[in-house]
Parts: sequence; C-alpha cells; structure tokens
Amino acid sequence: MAKKIVIENQRGVAPEFNLWTMEAVEEMLELFPEFKDKFAVEARGNYRPQGSEIDRDAFENIPDDEKDLYVRLSSGKYLVPYASTDWYIERAKQLSGNNGFDSEKLVKLRADANDGENPLSITLTVDAFAPACTGYGVQNLGLGISVKDFDESQKDLFKNIVKHELGHVFRATYNGRDHIVEQNGQHCTNADCLMDAAPININHPLDKPFCDECMEAMRHIIIRPLNQLTAEEDFILGAMLGYDLCQQCKRYCNKKEGIKIAV
Repeated sequence: MAKKIVIENQRGVAPEFNLWTMEAVEEMLELFPEFKDKFAVEARGNYRPQGSEIDRDAFENIPDDEKDLYVRLSSGKYLVPYASTDWYIERAKQLSGNNGFDSEKLVKLRADANDGENPLSITLTVDAFAPACTGYGVQNLGLGISVKDFDESQKDLFKNIVKHELGHVFRATYNGRDHIVEQNGQHCTNADCLMDAAPININHPLDKPFCDECMEAMRHIIIRPLNQLTAEEDFILGAMLGYDLCQQCKRYCNKKEGIKIAV
C-alpha cells in the first residue's frame, strides 16, 4: 500500500504554488528511486467536500459536547470538524490562542485526522505563521508552508523550502545524528546542504541538494531489511506507511522485552 502525500491549500493560495509544491515533492522522491513507488502524491487544492459546512440550524442540533470542535465562519455557517482544509487551518488558529498562527499545531492537527488515511500532509496557507517562519516540518507527520511572502519570481526558492521541510519530515536531521546543530530546530552543519540552518537560497544543485549524511539518514529507515530495523525504527516506518497505530504499538511492545500494554 502506497503512503499518500496530500497537498492542500487555504482559500486564496495562487494555483502556481500547488504546482510548484507538486514539482518539489516529485523531485524529492526522484532522489530515492528505491522507495519512490512507496508514495502516492495527490494535490487536493482547497478541499471542501459536500457537507463540510453546515448552517446555524444544523449546528444547533449537534450534541453540546461536540460543538467545541466546530468553527464558526463570518458568514454564520460552521466548518465541520476534520472535513475540509479550511477547518484544519481555522481550528489550528483557535488552538494557537493569542500567540498567532502556530504552524506546529496545524501540522499535528492534520496528522491527528480521523479520516482513516493518515497521509503525510502538506498544507499551504496565505496567512503568516507565528513565531515567524516560512515553513515547518514535523518528523513522519507533514509540513505547513506560508506563501505570504512569495511571488511568481521565486519558484526555485519556494521549491527548496518545500524540500527542506520534507527533509525534516523524512528525518534527515534526527536527534542523535552526528553533525547537526539545534538552531530553530535540528539542522545540518554542512553549509552546502539544503538542511543547513542558514537562510535557504536557490543555489543547491537539483541532482544533489542534500549532503551524503542527510541522504543516508533519510534513506536509512526506508531501504533497510525489516528484520534489521530497531523496534523504534520499525514503529516509525509503520506509522509513516499508514499502518494502524494500535497494531504498531503492540508490535513495538512485542519487540521490546518486558513491555506490556495496559488494557
């Protein structure tokens, strides 16, 4: 079963950003031909299926203990929980409180979706994130990118930012690896690598944007024989590929002697 990489966007994001994101994802996967087929990329745009918004009368019929998850729009309608791109964005803003739009909350909220797909999500927004950042990637979960400060002349820069954040998703600079530095997250110390902590530019070659260490870190967990994975790596790989998390927990405990699951 291929793991989905889903690209969605907030209303108001120009179409070219979806195209550039798709190109960046495909170029990223081309770097790893040995596991490219394990992923399926889907561009959904601003995902708003029928029934993702309800009017006030329908909202009043919702049980009181479920109403907190609904988001009221200025039109007077309500966004149904987990049903649309806009709900994830507006709900993440609510959870961010008065501190601004927290990109980490957006990524983790999307990863917690109860839609059964458990995809790696890429969400594009027109709103700026706070604390100020252009993008934010979370290991094994997904990423958020704000297009607010980009225009049509910055295609290559934008695509490199998408690849950088995908590097975080694919654990290029995982905790405990050599030659990483903690600077606004974990980054590579190689100045010629796209995972460097310095501001991202457009000068990284298309066929080798990452250093050998980051490439090996990303490749390591995917191509090793399953019987050579540690219990932790086995759990992470299963989560990335969308397997049932409860079953992954049981599998992890079976691999680690002395751990039992409370029931």
